[in-house]
Amino acid sequence: MRYTDIAAAKAAGFDFVHEPEQSRFALHSLDGVQGVAEYTVRGDVIDFDHTEVDPSLRGTGIAELLGDYALRSDFANQYTLAASCRFIVGLAEKTGIELKQ
Repeated sequence: MRYTDIAAAKAAGFDFVHEPEQSRFALHSLDGVQGVAEYTVRGDVIDFDHTEVDPSLRGTGIAELLGDYALRSDFANQYTLAASCRFIVGLAEKTGIELKQ
């Protein structure tokens, strides 16, 4: 299955959650954490530095949804967006989200 929007992913049992105590956005299902978009905040910059999803979900579009959810979150947009994770850099380019160089 390919997930094209958050509503479809939620209908399939996934939930997108900000977990600030762990500096990450997580993808949850009934089976537990299925993916993460981790970040580090330095001053006024938030750097998305690692993204990972369960191998069984690769190619389904769920990683893109998780990354997009994180980049567009109210929390992240309090900061200047940056990414040292190649996946997030590519996603930002694809979706037109501006990152700090």
